Amino acid sequence: MKVFGRTLLAFCILPLLWCAIMAVVNRRTEVTEALPVHARTIALGDSHIGCSVDPKVLTGSENIALAAEPYLLSWLKLRHIIAHHRVDTVILGFAPHNLSDKDHRKFHDNGWATERLLKRLYPLTTIGEAVQLPLYKQTYARTLFMNYCTVPHPTHITYIGHYSGLGAKYHADSAATYARHFMEKDSTVAPISAYGIACLDSIVALTTRDHIALYLVGAPLHASYRRNVPAEYKTRYADLSVRYADEGVHVIDRTALFQGDSLFANSDHLNGRGARRFTRELLQILRPVPDSTVAH
Repeated sequence: MKVFGRTLLAFCILPLLWCAIMAVVNRRTEVTEALPVHARTIALGDSHIGCSVDPKVLTGSENIALAAEPYLLSWLKLRHIIAHHRVDTVILGFAPHNLSDKDHRKFHDNGWATERLLKRLYPLTTIGEAVQLPLYKQTYARTLFMNYCTVPHPTHITYIGHYSGLGAKYHADSAATYARHFMEKDSTVAPISAYGIACLDSIVALTTRDHIALYLVGAPLHASYRRNVPAEYKTRYADLSVRYADEGVHVIDRTALFQGDSLFANSDHLNGRGARRFTRELLQILRPVPDSTVAH
């Protein structure tokens, strides 16, 4: 029995030792990695901004948006970036679907979205803070283990996206997109997320504190999608637009800017030509900011 116990202990020690070594290696990589953000003007948010703001047109900017990025992740990402890099101007996606509880529920529902989002989130927060956030804790623990304790990872910067220029051919998908953004499984309208709005408020407070010009931008949406946005979302979106404008935030609602199909890749994303045109429109709207790298 003693021999079995010693064998079992030895068998356990080796994997634990490996995990400890990997944790040290990965943590060292994480803390020494250079942040790949260089511009003082950044665009962030979900794929609506990721496909709409072309940094080749908005010279001196970087588009670091990621698909399916709720405001919780945007807040953590922005907080981390400005702690390591000077930012003067932030362009943040702001559309009715960003207020949906379905967007922020992904963090604590046990599913594929949780894995995808928590892999982006884990480098941006401490374990102590993460425990207080509305995360699916088992998936968060698994994410930490897989990214720290298994093999050496060349990078832990999984939260920086890029501009995605889409093809020119329009794909009609407004019904499916509406359901994904606003509809519950029982065909009722999903509630507006108080937590998501609180995260957006935190972004506003963060940029105000650091004297960063914040532009809340509603990128163009196809008419087939816009007309089906639930009335309560339209009302809350309008109310928040007024409130944030009163707080000194630049609110740019251009969701109805384009008509027809030619500038859209699908019902809620611009194609490359639409993005270039919209970015040129955005340039005409942005106010001059001292020391900003936005081209005028």
